[in-house]
Amino acid sequence: MTGWKFWQGRQWKFWQRRYVTPTAGRLPTLGKGAGRVAAAVAGVYVLAVVALGWWWSYEPPLFDPVAVAEARAAEAGVAPVTGFATAATGARLAEIMLDKRGGYLANDILPPGVYLDNTPSWEFGVLVHLRDLSRAMRNHLSRSQSQSAEDPDLARAEPHFSYDNASWIFPASEDEYRDGAARLWAYARRLTDRNAQDTQEPLWSPLVLNGGGFGMLANHSLVMASYVSRVNAAVIDLRDLLAKG
Repeated sequence: MTGWKFWQGRQWKFWQRRYVTPTAGRLPTLGKGAGRVAAAVAGVYVLAVVALGWWWSYEPPLFDPVAVAEARAAEAGVAPVTGFATAATGARLAEIMLDKRGGYLANDILPPGVYLDNTPSWEFGVLVHLRDLSRAMRNHLSRSQSQSAEDPDLARAEPHFSYDNASWIFPASEDEYRDGAARLWAYARRLTDRNAQDTQEPLWSPLVLNGGGFGMLANHSLVMASYVSRVNAAVIDLRDLLAKG
């Protein structure tokens, strides 16, 4: 009986022994280390987002429209004419809205732009101004009267600025607004090439021949009468607009 019990203790109770693997005591330590790393990464990310949001939340400084118009005219090698400063100011406003710190934020879908509100509100105010300006230039300022043809660049600039301000793809709002600014610059550049601007140049000839009707010689009286009638129609349209408020 004694041998049986000895055999029983040696052969059947060995499985009850506790075996400890070499890495068993390290698992809790590894878990705590991974948690600390994840918390550190999350903290750095939050600080970076907050700092970037603070850096982007600012209003761009004011600029001198006349200086901008003169600088752009000098770059193009032309002299600024009537209407050039208005178109240049609109185009420059669009560029500032798109190229400021952080770029255009109203259509952002990721932090920090997605939670910012002051700068996107400022962008919308600029956009409303650009929409009103492009519409007025297209329908009134660039046309001698309501029956005259609209300017092709302004006809394309207004739809670009009227595009959805929160679209981030297909196409993005930034692409549409940048195309609108390019159309305003094209209109401003083309203003310096119109034939009507030649009448403002000094006349060095001692003799001016005035033709009659539609003859071979230039009929300056007829040309001047055409310009005066256009100005008169524009003044009438302007008075109607002011009366309507």
